[in-house]
Amino acid sequence: MHAKQSYEKQNVLVFGEVLFDYFEDNSSVLGGAPFNVAWHLQQFGLNPTMITRIGEDALGDLVQAAWGESAMEKTGLQLDHLHPTGRVQVTVNQGEPSYQILPDQAYDFIELPDLHRGESYSLLYHGSLALRNSRSRETLEKIAKNTQLPIFLDINLRTPWWQASQIANMLKRAAWVKLNREELFFIANAGFENAVNRPADSVGSDLSNKDAMDQQIEFFMACYPCQLLIVTLGKEGAIAVNSQGQRWQIAPQSNLEVVDTVGAGDAFASVMIIGQLMNWPVELALHRAQSFASAIVNIRGALIKEKSVYQCYLKQWDLQ
Repeated sequence: MHAKQSYEKQNVLVFGEVLFDYFEDNSSVLGGAPFNVAWHLQQFGLNPTMITRIGEDALGDLVQAAWGESAMEKTGLQLDHLHPTGRVQVTVNQGEPSYQILPDQAYDFIELPDLHRGESYSLLYHGSLALRNSRSRETLEKIAKNTQLPIFLDINLRTPWWQASQIANMLKRAAWVKLNREELFFIANAGFENAVNRPADSVGSDLSNKDAMDQQIEFFMACYPCQLLIVTLGKEGAIAVNSQGQRWQIAPQSNLEVVDTVGAGDAFASVMIIGQLMNWPVELALHRAQSFASAIVNIRGALIKEKSVYQCYLKQWDLQ
């Protein structure tokens, strides 16, 4: 009973994009990394407040309907009559998605929200895509300054919508950072090396080499000494390293059926956030995050709408 009470008290601020992913067969699913994370946190029984912006259009109406279905509060949901609800074209090749992201979407123009006065939040989650525009970037800066919350940063490097200097600034203030193998590679080898007096070629430039990855992790933690770095490795699982140099690794089941991997990292992040809030040991959080991410790759898109699935995990985790 005590675990459930402390769990339900957790409020999380989630900042960033909500959009529709359009696939090659012209089907579409609602998504956006921050929205996916907020959705999962809500279904897991937390109380996320998502700060985002959508257009006053047909897609925006669909977002609002889904918002109501999720039962998330609408404090941070903003309407924009000038810019459209976000859209992304997704191409899946051998199970791995690539993204064509449109410019000047409503989530690029997020304004400072009127949050509930006196509300207590545990952490601030945001990605990097919605910060490509100065308007949303300045809004997040104000929120971070006003709340002084610890930050869970989920890096999403989508070419051409990122700059090394902006990503470096995000990394410097993050308590927890999640990124994938390729993003770790870019941070170590694509201009980020200027953060310390160390040449890029000293951290390894082979994307598939394990020793090079170890060097890149060491380099990252020297530049950006966060509390916990999480590197997702696709079908190979994930690695986590804390500020004391402790390291953990988890891999999914070898016979896992994969429909597509869209949203798998967001599912992983949502459970790692729960782990941080509940003070789970890192290894336990990784196992639980990997288990939930494995459920996501077995469906089309990033969201699970059957509440019974979440209830099953909560029961397994003794949070029911």
